[in-house]
Amino acid sequence: VRHAFGLFEGRRSQSEFLRQVEFRLTADFGCLRQRDGDPQYFPRRLFRPRADEYFVDCGAYNGDTLLELSEWTGGRFLGALALEADPNTFAALERTVAGDQRLRGRVRAVCQAVGAESKRLRFAPSGLVTAAISEAGNIEVQCSPLDETLDGESPTYIKMDIEGAEMDALLGARAVLRRSQPALAICAY
Repeated sequence: VRHAFGLFEGRRSQSEFLRQVEFRLTADFGCLRQRDGDPQYFPRRLFRPRADEYFVDCGAYNGDTLLELSEWTGGRFLGALALEADPNTFAALERTVAGDQRLRGRVRAVCQAVGAESKRLRFAPSGLVTAAISEAGNIEVQCSPLDETLDGESPTYIKMDIEGAEMDALLGARAVLRRSQPALAICAY
């Protein structure tokens, strides 16, 4: 813990680290600092949208982050690829995209998982944010590397919130990451 603490620079980062450690020791949400008001994946204090913003949303859920993307860019973004493996949630994602004029025609929604290689995987669908790849899953889903799915496209920003499958997904995106050098928001478990 001391070594990890030393890896953070600045008082704010170190303070947040200590809050997180305390939360995990006590399970008391009162330890955590209130959010700063920025959308989770679009913190204004870190970066601003580009004129050619092309967003890849791995674990797109019901399209909530796409709506935040549209707000963050003021509706001015080049396009987005939304990947969601849970068929139940994918239906909600499609409804969100079809129902919002800022998204319609600029978002390509694909029902698939992302990983290091193309294959079929067992998946535990729940229609919730906890749906995940699982050997105990009762359905199979297609999994493909981002390098294959993007097929030469150059994203400016990639978000991955895929319940622990992020490392495999990053391995399957090596060429895209080298070519495009996008901003990354990767959940860590």
